Amino acid sequence: MNPRSSSRADGLKPYLPLAGFLLFYFLFAALTCRDFGVAWDEYDVYSRGGALFRYLLGKGWDPSTFLVNDGKADGWVLYDYWYPMLLSIFSPGFSLERFHWLNFCSASMAFISLYALLYSYYRKPLLALLGPVFLFLTPRFLGHIPIAPRDLAFAVTYFCALAALYFLRHKAGAPKALTLGLLFGMAQASRMAGLSLYWVWILFYLYEWNQDKALWWHRPESRKNHLRFAVELALTLAVSLLFMAATWPYLLHGFFSRFVEVLGAASRFPWTGQFLFMGRMVSATDLPWYYLPVWMLVSTPLFLLFFLAAIPFFVHKAAQNRLLVFASLALSVNLLLVFLLRPVVYLGMRHFLYLLPLLALLAALSALEFLLRFREKAAFMPVMVLALANMAVVGFQMAKLHPYEYVYFNELTGGLKGAYGRYEIEDRGTSAKEAVEWLKKNRWGDPKQAYQVASLQDPFSTVYYLPPNVKYEDSPDKADYLIVLPFSGKHQLKNDLLYSVSREGVPLMDIYEKQPFDQAQGKVSGVRSQVSVKP
Repeated sequence: MNPRSSSRADGLKPYLPLAGFLLFYFLFAALTCRDFGVAWDEYDVYSRGGALFRYLLGKGWDPSTFLVNDGKADGWVLYDYWYPMLLSIFSPGFSLERFHWLNFCSASMAFISLYALLYSYYRKPLLALLGPVFLFLTPRFLGHIPIAPRDLAFAVTYFCALAALYFLRHKAGAPKALTLGLLFGMAQASRMAGLSLYWVWILFYLYEWNQDKALWWHRPESRKNHLRFAVELALTLAVSLLFMAATWPYLLHGFFSRFVEVLGAASRFPWTGQFLFMGRMVSATDLPWYYLPVWMLVSTPLFLLFFLAAIPFFVHKAAQNRLLVFASLALSVNLLLVFLLRPVVYLGMRHFLYLLPLLALLAALSALEFLLRFREKAAFMPVMVLALANMAVVGFQMAKLHPYEYVYFNELTGGLKGAYGRYEIEDRGTSAKEAVEWLKKNRWGDPKQAYQVASLQDPFSTVYYLPPNVKYEDSPDKADYLIVLPFSGKHQLKNDLLYSVSREGVPLMDIYEKQPFDQAQGKVSGVRSQVSVKP
């Protein structure tokens, strides 16, 4: 055998487990990407991405759309649509199924980065696979991948930026600043919370400088390294801001003043709605300090919570484990910023998807240390059995919830049933797809007859799946059928429930039917009043 080909094959061996995982992941994505419905904001996000692409090409799009802020919550100017713009290039026919597939492809970078981080530190290919597996078994992350493009873009670019920072921290030169600048810029443009990357970088630099104990303030080489670090930080910031200016027309025209404006809007977003949290209605502008900790506690699988809590016991000399410290700093900085700034957030963990890869990384690191150091301990087998059992339970629950994995709650709340009536459940509206499919099969069987339907959420989530003989009505009182979230409040069709899209006995989307008048009998004919539940 050629020595070069042999060494090349040996060099690829550590990545064979990752290749096997990615094969499974893409197969799962290909088989399921058509199962997911349309979330309430997807149409706006993808259409604005396409509009941005045409605007940048100079193809006649009204410049004022991207340059003039028409209101406090003008989504055209308060967000950068670089990611949906890229997706629109690969989905020219505006196919939501294609968009969902592309989102799965983008998310693969988070799984790859997880594996790379763990393998670089421990050099154990099979054990490094724990990172991607743990993230895949995080239902709130997996369930949001196809349907939350804005949040997914931030989660993936933020974690990839962290991984690049970890790998390149001891490198120098323009390629480092360019790479980090582009990744930081993508993260910042997706969410202004991406600016926390600089705090993570500074704190980890100080940590490593202190750990190495090789450089002191009075030494010339120390001052030289501090100066180089400051220059790299400034160059990275400059490249990231250039990326934002290039892809965000509103910022380009008056960058600094508008940057401050957008930054302020990001921390105090002008949305004043209320939602259900711990059994009571709370305002998005006045959330309790424990909002995020509670959501992390009730929506994270127990095996992840266990390994996270066990880090002080499983990780030997934790303060010297640089990967652990790096990930812990990243998580701590973001949690601290949330507690100090108290931004307007809602919809559970959706705005915090970017924290979930960090949780998976820390939990996998803890589990990996446990596997390496506790094999001869009496507690090894019981812990292994319980962890594997809970992972199997989580996988089974995800299969039952599919394609609504994002409504997962763990056993601390009694699962989805226990969370019903205490927390927001179906906050994305994707179950409208299944509601329409049920109506096609059970009420809209005659292709020659015209039907009318309305909904009390984003129309596109329903309209996208309607057959030609069904018309969408903006006013519910003109419709024969009404598709509505269980917590949408009062509706205008005062009828019994016809059907409920449900999981584990919990309704996600309700269908009401206007009762037809039976002239022959002079009375209103009845409709089914029982709730049809899909287990």
